[in-house]
Amino acid sequence: MKQPIFSSLGVNYSFLFAVLALTDFVRPSGDAQARLRQEIETLFGGRCALVYKGRDAIELALRALKVGEGDQVLTQAFACYAVEEGIVRSGAAPVYVDLERGKSFSGVAELERAYQAAPRAKAVLFQHTFGVPGPTRAQYKWCRSHSLLIIDDLAQALGSTDEAGALVGAQADAVVFSFGRDKIIDAVSGGAVLVREQTAVERLHAFTKALPSPPLGAVVRDAYYPMTTWKIRAFYRFGIGKLIAYCAKRFGLITSPLESATQQPTQLPASAARRALRQWKVLKSQLAHRRMIAAEYYRFMEKELSGIEVPSESDLKRGAWLRVPLQLSNIDAFLKAAQDEEIFLHDRWYRSAVDCSTLTCNSVYTAGSCPNAERFSQSVINLPTHQYISLEDLQRVCAVIKRYSTS
Repeated sequence: MKQPIFSSLGVNYSFLFAVLALTDFVRPSGDAQARLRQEIETLFGGRCALVYKGRDAIELALRALKVGEGDQVLTQAFACYAVEEGIVRSGAAPVYVDLERGKSFSGVAELERAYQAAPRAKAVLFQHTFGVPGPTRAQYKWCRSHSLLIIDDLAQALGSTDEAGALVGAQADAVVFSFGRDKIIDAVSGGAVLVREQTAVERLHAFTKALPSPPLGAVVRDAYYPMTTWKIRAFYRFGIGKLIAYCAKRFGLITSPLESATQQPTQLPASAARRALRQWKVLKSQLAHRRMIAAEYYRFMEKELSGIEVPSESDLKRGAWLRVPLQLSNIDAFLKAAQDEEIFLHDRWYRSAVDCSTLTCNSVYTAGSCPNAERFSQSVINLPTHQYISLEDLQRVCAVIKRYSTS
């Protein structure tokens, strides 16, 4: 019997992971935070601080780099509102950069265009959406030529490399991470910020030495999330999973991934650090699996779909491939056709230029200012590459795409 295919809903967690997440909550704190910091610092150099949310990391990175009131930060318009929230909380103002046409990243031409309209620009935040890094070397060179600080957001791209084989983030002034749901390192919640320059390290330490703890209710909800979502997926086809999902949402066990219980930087709990460490240990094998699945998707696209630009072999190997983007017309019809085959791909990144998920946000983004990002968001789906996507599952997804594209 074929199992349903999900693009999210706890797909980074096994049953054992879910059980351990519950026990983590009641165990002594231990040294989990220190070990996670050490893992990040060993990989990237510099000094690291752990926080409860990725947006906390963005705020603290900017503050550590002395970017704040009166400054502007360039960042791509194809993103979620949490990025803007982190920038605004630092006191700086986001300036949205359009995408290169048909791409999930901004090219140098788009950066230059936005920069000309941003006289107080001081930094650029690169997102690397889907774990697909753009022309990193050219982007960095452009930033340095304009004396702009570089912040790499590796929530979706941890483990990616640039064209020369260096880790994305290795050349940045600051690196931020999110360990939220469905990211490369998925600890339900969490984040980190890393800086290298000594004065930035000192400022980061000053900002983080007395951070408050997140609300206990949010920490408890995070601990239950892996088991709740495992049950939904495991029993979905029997109808019980649907009932669990309804009750979990009704009683607040599952909320929007964009929702935050905090409005200021807070500490990363030991329980979240333990979850992140378990996934860090299997990062290499997970990346290898994602790259293999991405390559298979593109082999299918190259053979069966016209007008698809297939990445080179080297680009396939250097991406983290958290998801594989595919542009289609009439997305709602495709998602319905997939759902009829018990393939659930509704969790799209992103549905608008600055996506607020199901929440109401007051973004500073001006409609029409980044037309490529708007077109891309309206036409892109993203295909899953997670640990539970087998080659058989991939063939099922591709079969639906083929039927839809030829109908």
